[in-house]
Amino acid sequence: MTGGNSAFPTPGIKRDDGVVLEWPQPGLTKREFFAALAMQGLCAAQPDMQRGTIIDEDEIASDAVACADALLKELAKAETKAEQP
Repeated sequence: MTGGNSAFPTPGIKRDDGVVLEWPQPGLTKREFFAALAMQGLCAAQPDMQRGTIIDEDEIASDAVACADALLKELAKAETKAEQP
C-alpha cells in the first residue's frame, strides 16, 4: 500500500453532460483500516468475547490503534529503504 493515505477510495462518476452520478468517497485512512483489522484479531483472541462479554473495550481499541501505528511505522521504514540506491 504505497502512495496515498486512503484505503479503498472511490472516484466520482460523471456523465458526459457533467451530471454527477456518484460523488467521490475518500475511503478509510490506512490507519483506520489497519486498526479495524487489528481489532478484529484482538477480539477474536479474547475467550470472553466468545461468551458475549468484553474484558475492556477501551484497552482493545487502544491496542488496535497501537498495532496500526506500528505497522504504518514499519511500512514507512521499508519504503524509505526501497527508495535508497
